Amino acid sequence: MRRPPLAALLAAALCAAAAAAASLPASITDVRLSGTAAGRLEVQGSDGQWWDALELCVPAVFDSSSPAAGSGQLAELESALANVACRQLGFPGGRPLAAYTPSIQDPPAGPVLSGLLVCSGNETSVDQCDLVESECVQDEAPEGGDDFAPQPKVERTMAAIVCAGVVQLNGQLRLAGGPSLTEGRVEAQLSSGAWTAFCQASSGSDGGATAEVVCRQLGLGGPAALRLGVYDGDKPAAGAGSLTEVLQCAGGEARLGDCFLAPEATDACTLAGTLGVACSGAQTVQQVRLSGGASPAEGLLEVRLAGSDGGWGGVCASQQAAVAASSDGTAVDAYLAAAEAQNAAAEVACRALNLTGGVARVGAGFYSAAASGLPAVLVGGLACSGSEAGLSLCGFSGGSACQEGQCLGAACAGAQTITALRLVGGPTPREGRLEVRVAGQWGTVSALGTTPFEAAAVACRQLGWSTEGVQAQGVSFYGDGALPLLLWGIICDGSEASLSECHLTYAPAGAGPATEAFSVNCAGERAVVGA
Repeated sequence: MRRPPLAALLAAALCAAAAAAASLPASITDVRLSGTAAGRLEVQGSDGQWWDALELCVPAVFDSSSPAAGSGQLAELESALANVACRQLGFPGGRPLAAYTPSIQDPPAGPVLSGLLVCSGNETSVDQCDLVESECVQDEAPEGGDDFAPQPKVERTMAAIVCAGVVQLNGQLRLAGGPSLTEGRVEAQLSSGAWTAFCQASSGSDGGATAEVVCRQLGLGGPAALRLGVYDGDKPAAGAGSLTEVLQCAGGEARLGDCFLAPEATDACTLAGTLGVACSGAQTVQQVRLSGGASPAEGLLEVRLAGSDGGWGGVCASQQAAVAASSDGTAVDAYLAAAEAQNAAAEVACRALNLTGGVARVGAGFYSAAASGLPAVLVGGLACSGSEAGLSLCGFSGGSACQEGQCLGAACAGAQTITALRLVGGPTPREGRLEVRVAGQWGTVSALGTTPFEAAAVACRQLGWSTEGVQAQGVSFYGDGALPLLLWGIICDGSEASLSECHLTYAPAGAGPATEAFSVNCAGERAVVGA
């Protein structure tokens, strides 16, 4: 079923609202934002009343071939409104604020206006848009059989926008704190004459696009890479000379002033450092090697930077923390996202070494280098997408030590980090507590940092059992045993042939026996004793 045109939906809403229009202001005359230049949209009616939020609603579109059809109508409506509202506030334009939930992050304290503020996107102010009443009720559509779950009759969102050009620059931009003119901390001169740095909360793709814009504006061609916290040695004290917002560029902007400034937590710079970039000719990762592994296909990741004194140094597993034990879904998501980023860096490292595959190893305990001392840390964390030809094309952050020895290692195709595994303590050979052998030592696996069903499926496959109906039993289901805790986590996607193809995290040094051991049942259900 084709999605009805937005104009058709709005026309229907206008007709349906004619009798009830008296309950709305005649028009919206003014707007403001809950933040400086981004946030929840607040509106004022022609009667003078201010509303702390505007909830936009459109009829849901039931289309099995395009389940997001209604959301597309809503996005189109909010995009046009963002442009007009920002234009009225003195900015050249705007867009909906992505990944932002005002009802949670910035809840309105006052009344909420529910309806449709319909703009084409070309208006100069919101009083030129049509205010239409809409039936914002969370009702359920009739069920149409087993294949049709109840659906809401409306799609809704609380309007939140970010305005373009919010960084009011006088045209001056510079790179500070770097070893050359082609790299450094990004600083811009505001219209007030003051110079300011910027925060960058993560090393995502938007950061790479921002680096491209900076290098383009400075007239420095060639590859541009993100650097987080690398050039912070001489930056002003916290709270002085550095914004708490994060720049977001699409990559095609001609100038930094055309990018968006998204709201961010005030400790963003503390978490990831100020925004730095490396343009053509800047210092990059020149060489990579793996050390301490049982074979050339794995080991601790060590790098040498171009233009340095020639010394080799280690890499930290950035953002790695024992958070998967938390019941907070956000913390678990952050842990899995960090593992994905580490796998991407490992894949690029293997490619640079003319090897295939590549998954991360977190912790020096996997390799013999732990006994002889760890290398000095050159890189606090690598930021790769996984498709780069070499680490020189990845961003990185500075660092001098890894938290709790959480060094980053890589295992390329063919590496056998886990040389044996077994199920212990169960009534049959097909079930029990998972024990693994790494570097000649047997130990247990913590359930807290392990993807339960995926890791269980891979373990059963490696042991020769069917994966049909496999179960990850409850924590310590078959006891914790007396062996030391060897692995804090195993992260698999479920398709791997062996656990050595999964992301592995070594247990902290000195860890005793597991108290929440990972348990597996390859039979699909608990077998009868003696079967």
